[in-house]
Order: sequence, then C-alpha cells, then structure tokens
Amino acid sequence: PVWRSLKRPDRLRYMVVDCGGGTIDIAVHDVSWETKKIRQAWLVDGGPWGGTSVDDEIEKIVVRVIGKKILADQSPSCLFHLYRQYMHEAKLRIDGRAQVPMDLPYDLKAAIMSEGYRNSLPGEAMPGVSFRGKHQYPLLFDIAVLEKCFKQSLDSIVATIKQLLSDVKGIQCLMFVGGYSESPILFNRVKSEFHRDHSRYVIRPGHASLAVVKGAVMYGQNPNIIESRLSKYTYGLRKSVLFDPAEHESSQKYFSNDGNWRCFLFNKRVEVGEKVKIGQKVLSLYGPVWAEQPALPLNFYRTKKACPMYVDDHEVEELCVLEVPMPDTTKGEDRS
Repeated sequence: PVWRSLKRPDRLRYMVVDCGGGTIDIAVHDVSWETKKIRQAWLVDGGPWGGTSVDDEIEKIVVRVIGKKILADQSPSCLFHLYRQYMHEAKLRIDGRAQVPMDLPYDLKAAIMSEGYRNSLPGEAMPGVSFRGKHQYPLLFDIAVLEKCFKQSLDSIVATIKQLLSDVKGIQCLMFVGGYSESPILFNRVKSEFHRDHSRYVIRPGHASLAVVKGAVMYGQNPNIIESRLSKYTYGLRKSVLFDPAEHESSQKYFSNDGNWRCFLFNKRVEVGEKVKIGQKVLSLYGPVWAEQPALPLNFYRTKKACPMYVDDHEVEELCVLEVPMPDTTKGEDRS
C-alpha cells in the first residue's frame, strides 16, 4: 500500500538513512518504474552519530554508578560483553515501559555481590538508576535517563534530514536501515518528525540490520541495477603547461628539460557532484614535454574542491602515479 500510494508515472525519489554503529550515512536515490534502475540524486551526507555514540553515554552512567574500582578489576572479556553486548541489548529493549533493565556479566555481578552491595549501587548514587541484585536484571534505568543518552545523536540526525529535505525536493519516502535503526527511541522520533500520510512515509524493513548486507549481495549479482552515481570528489591529473606570469603564481614555475619555464596545473576530468554513469569513460590525450622524454608520468589527484588550479593546492590529495614507458623517441614531442 505504501509503494502504491507513492508511485508516480516515471520514478520514486527516496532517502536511505543507514544507521550504523559509528556513523549515520544518508543517501538520496531515484528509481525508475520503467527500467527498475537506481541513480544517485544527491551527494551522501551524514556524520558520527551512530549507535556507539549512545553506548558511550550509557557507559558513562555505568562507570559512574558501579564505580571505576570494581570495573578496573574485571577481565577484558567481561568488559567487552558489558559495553558491547549488554548495553546494546538494553538500548533495544525500550518499548514503552517505565524502566529498562540491563543485565550485567556474571563475573561483574559476582564481584558486586561479594562486596556486600546486594540492593544498592557500589558507585555514585544517580537518580533514575537503581540496582536490584535479587532480580535477573540487576541494573534498572528510568526511561528518561536513557532518552537523554540518545538526545545528541537524535538531534543531529533530525537536523541533517531536515536540511536535506529542504535542499532536495520530491523525497517521498525515508527508509531507515542498519542495526541502530532498530532502536525504538530512534525510529519513533524520526517517524514523529517526518512521516506524512499519503505524501511522505517513514519505513523500516524487517531485519533492518541485515538490509545493507542484502543490498550489497544484490548489487554483486546485478551491478547494472545502478544507472549512475554522483562523484564524491573532483578527479584530475597533473598537467605541465608553459608558465604565464599573468595567470600563474611565480612560486609554481620550474625550468623544464625543453628549455622553458613551466608549471603544473590540476587538469580536471570529473567534478565533485557530477553525474557519472556506470562504465562511463573519460578520454584525454597526454604527451611528453620534451623530445627525448623516455617515459610519461601520469599523476592522479582528487579533492573536494570544484575547480582547483594547482596540484599542490590545499585539500588536493595525490592518489597514485602511473608511469607509461615511451622508449621510442623518434617522433619527439608528437607522441600523445
């Protein structure tokens, strides 16, 4: 029903929000109803607001209420399970209840109980966090405490999506995937912010944590499903040109083997944000600078800038150098 109500004669424009552990990656795609092919409609956006940023906030509370001393005596395996398994499970248990339980590794529970803390926390008392040693889940969080742990992450996600919806018109669907998207707090927040009946839907597929992996497998089986992408960088090559004091900075000139003053420019081949079709070729001619030059070095660069002038400009990065042997010099400089 969702897809039927969104369907237009030619295409569907949708946003994919990949909510991973470390980062949130947001892409906007168009899919053609006729060809079933996908093209990228906007450069990927996002930031470091993934699930581990929430874990870090919960970890601060756990360290505070249990105490650094007891935690310092635990094995690396115990701490790994505490921070990466039990905290993650507690994050996904938020389903409308007033308190959210969080289990602790057996060794940690035993250490706490051995110190005589059977019904109280061994560390600093904190409103909204309690310890119940006789229950299956000894650590209980008030829902308001956990919601504060999500605040910075969710505010950043919502602000970025709002900006994209303002910049990119015609987005009809927001699809949330990745393990962090399974968090009820996250999904309820974005649904309340962005869902609009019959005009814009917020959805989350079943097994959202596996959606990215499944998509990679499907792409591997049929790469032609992607029609075009937008270049993330401006790509170009180093090109030697005759130095012109009216156009070029004096610091860039060098004396070449051909007896002329020259300088190296950034020769742009693909610009950041430019649509590039799958399999598209960019053809250019390059040749030697002097007649006896035995090889042609091709220096490849990339940058976030749209139109850099020199290869040593700020934020220009050299990717690689491909050297083409040209041992036959009988044609001199005419060897493009």
